[in-house]
Amino acid sequence: RFIPGLYWNCRAVTAHQISEIHRELMSKPLRVFPSNLSTQKILGNALRPEDAEQDYIKSNNYYQWYYTIGWAVQPIVIAEFGVRYGYSLVALCRGARSVFTSFPLPSVLGWDAETDVAGSNTIATENLCGLVHDVSIVKASTSGLVNADLPIRIADIVHIDADHSIKGVKQELRLAGTLHKRRGWILVDDTEVGYIADAVVDFAESNDYSFQELPTLRGMMILRLN
Repeated sequence: RFIPGLYWNCRAVTAHQISEIHRELMSKPLRVFPSNLSTQKILGNALRPEDAEQDYIKSNNYYQWYYTIGWAVQPIVIAEFGVRYGYSLVALCRGARSVFTSFPLPSVLGWDAETDVAGSNTIATENLCGLVHDVSIVKASTSGLVNADLPIRIADIVHIDADHSIKGVKQELRLAGTLHKRRGWILVDDTEVGYIADAVVDFAESNDYSFQELPTLRGMMILRLN
């Protein structure tokens, strides 16, 4: 397995090599494409029967992108606003493990108010079992979070998919800006919605981020500090 431009013997990777590989990965632009794996293959037993006919499952143009982002970034810490059953986290973590099996399992932080499904945080935690080093999913609305509630500059990836109101998206972008590492990535889902894409562009231009759009089923924009 390989990451474009980086070739490694993955049979015996030391802790120092892991640190060096991760530093080099985080210094490079993110070039990503959708995995050719099916959604069922990526999510495995995490996929709930009631979701099997949803467009984001059947299209094979959704979690395939998360899988290859995990593959390309090799995150050590992932944070997510809006977890539900943890499908995006599962895809990111499985993608990460598809390259360097000697890498440590990622740690996951999540916030979800469980407005969609009561008890979904527990289900998400169970879905991530065996894919992560540790996981903490807090039952909380992002609208009530402040910077003091979050660890500072810890995440390699922050995924935004919680409050889809214009106010909520702006709040989550602000929180994500505090949460990610200097060379970390912010992923914003559902940017096919015009005001969400506009909020991302405004945030990027006001805070010196570069951004790119990915043609996922519902649109995704990824941001990084210049």
